[in-house]
Amino acid sequence: VFVEIGIDEKHLVATIQTNFKDNAEKETVDIESETKVIKPGAKIYLAGTIQFTGALRKARKRLLESGYSRLLPVPQAKPLSPGETLGCTAPILSIPGEEKGENPEIIVIFVADGRFH
Repeated sequence: VFVEIGIDEKHLVATIQTNFKDNAEKETVDIESETKVIKPGAKIYLAGTIQFTGALRKARKRLLESGYSRLLPVPQAKPLSPGETLGCTAPILSIPGEEKGENPEIIVIFVADGRFH
Protein backbone atom coordinates (compact mmCIF):
# COMPACT_ATOMS: atom_id res chain seq x y z
CA VAL A 1 0.00 0.00 0.00
CA PHE A 2 1.44 3.34 -1.05
CA VAL A 3 0.38 6.60 0.55
CA GLU A 4 0.68 9.62 -1.72
CA ILE A 5 1.22 12.97 -0.01
CA GLY A 6 0.12 15.87 -2.16
CA ILE A 7 2.39 18.87 -2.47
CA ASP A 8 2.24 21.93 -4.68
CA GLU A 9 4.25 20.76 -7.71
CA LYS A 10 4.03 24.22 -9.27
CA HIS A 11 5.76 25.66 -6.21
CA LEU A 12 8.43 22.92 -6.32
CA VAL A 13 9.08 23.69 -10.00
CA ALA A 14 9.22 27.45 -9.37
CA THR A 15 11.61 26.92 -6.44
CA ILE A 16 13.94 24.78 -8.56
CA GLN A 17 13.85 27.25 -11.45
CA THR A 18 14.48 30.20 -9.12
CA ASN A 19 17.33 28.64 -7.16
CA PHE A 20 18.98 26.66 -9.98
CA LYS A 21 18.58 28.77 -13.10
CA ASP A 22 18.98 27.04 -16.43
CA ASN A 23 22.21 27.96 -18.24
CA ALA A 24 23.36 30.38 -15.54
CA GLU A 25 27.00 31.43 -15.76
CA LYS A 26 27.40 31.74 -11.99
CA GLU A 27 25.03 30.86 -9.20
CA THR A 28 25.04 31.03 -5.46
CA VAL A 29 22.76 29.20 -3.06
CA ASP A 30 22.46 29.79 0.67
CA ILE A 31 22.83 26.51 2.54
CA GLU A 32 22.66 26.65 6.32
CA SER A 33 23.67 30.33 6.34
CA GLU A 34 26.62 29.71 4.02
CA THR A 35 26.71 30.84 0.42
CA LYS A 36 27.83 28.15 -1.99
CA VAL A 37 28.89 28.88 -5.54
CA ILE A 38 27.54 26.34 -8.01
CA LYS A 39 29.54 25.45 -11.11
CA PRO A 40 27.96 26.44 -14.43
CA GLY A 41 26.12 23.54 -15.99
CA ALA A 42 25.62 21.63 -12.74
CA LYS A 43 23.11 18.83 -13.27
CA ILE A 44 20.21 17.92 -11.02
CA TYR A 45 18.79 14.62 -9.80
CA LEU A 46 15.26 14.57 -8.34
CA ALA A 47 14.58 11.92 -5.71
CA GLY A 48 12.52 11.40 -2.56
CA THR A 49 10.54 9.02 -0.44
CA ILE A 50 7.71 6.93 -1.93
CA GLN A 51 5.04 9.36 -0.69
CA PHE A 52 6.36 11.99 -3.11
CA THR A 53 7.22 10.00 -6.25
CA GLY A 54 4.04 11.16 -8.00
CA ALA A 55 4.83 14.79 -7.23
CA LEU A 56 8.41 14.31 -8.42
CA ARG A 57 7.20 12.82 -11.73
CA LYS A 58 4.83 15.75 -12.25
CA ALA A 59 7.48 18.32 -11.33
CA ARG A 60 10.01 16.71 -13.68
CA LYS A 61 7.47 16.69 -16.50
CA ARG A 62 6.68 20.40 -15.94
CA LEU A 63 10.38 21.28 -15.90
CA LEU A 64 11.10 19.38 -19.11
CA GLU A 65 8.04 20.84 -20.84
CA SER A 66 9.27 24.33 -19.95
CA GLY A 67 12.60 23.57 -21.64
CA TYR A 68 14.58 23.18 -18.40
CA SER A 69 17.72 21.27 -19.36
CA ARG A 70 19.59 20.58 -16.12
CA LEU A 71 17.75 17.40 -15.12
CA LEU A 72 19.44 14.02 -15.18
CA PRO A 73 17.48 10.79 -15.71
CA VAL A 74 15.52 9.74 -12.63
CA PRO A 75 17.65 7.21 -10.70
CA GLN A 76 16.12 3.86 -9.77
CA ALA A 77 17.16 0.96 -7.54
CA LYS A 78 14.81 -1.90 -8.34
CA PRO A 79 12.37 -2.97 -6.97
CA LEU A 80 11.79 0.64 -5.86
CA SER A 81 9.95 3.19 -7.98
CA PRO A 82 12.03 5.66 -10.03
CA GLY A 83 13.31 8.40 -7.73
CA GLU A 84 12.36 6.49 -4.57
CA THR A 85 14.97 6.12 -1.87
CA LEU A 86 14.87 4.09 1.33
CA GLY A 87 17.40 4.12 4.14
CA CYS A 88 18.50 0.63 3.19
CA THR A 89 18.07 0.82 -0.60
CA ALA A 90 19.07 3.73 -2.76
CA PRO A 91 19.94 4.09 -6.43
CA ILE A 92 23.53 4.61 -7.52
CA LEU A 93 23.87 8.05 -9.03
CA SER A 94 26.01 8.14 -12.14
CA ILE A 95 28.07 11.24 -12.82
CA PRO A 96 27.92 12.23 -16.48
CA GLY A 97 31.34 13.00 -17.93
CA GLU A 98 33.22 11.28 -15.12
CA GLU A 99 34.50 8.59 -17.50
CA LYS A 100 36.08 11.38 -19.61
CA GLY A 101 37.89 12.81 -16.60
CA GLU A 102 35.41 15.64 -16.20
CA ASN A 103 34.32 16.67 -12.73
CA PRO A 104 30.80 18.08 -13.10
CA GLU A 105 28.83 19.27 -10.12
CA ILE A 106 25.77 17.20 -9.28
CA ILE A 107 22.87 18.50 -7.20
CA VAL A 108 20.37 16.15 -5.56
CA ILE A 109 17.00 17.63 -4.68
CA PHE A 110 15.41 15.21 -2.22
CA VAL A 111 11.73 15.60 -1.34
CA ALA A 112 10.63 14.08 1.99
CA ASP A 113 8.87 15.05 5.16
CA GLY A 114 10.57 12.81 7.72
CA ARG A 115 7.74 10.29 8.04
CA PHE A 116 8.89 6.94 6.75
CA HIS A 117 6.70 4.33 8.46
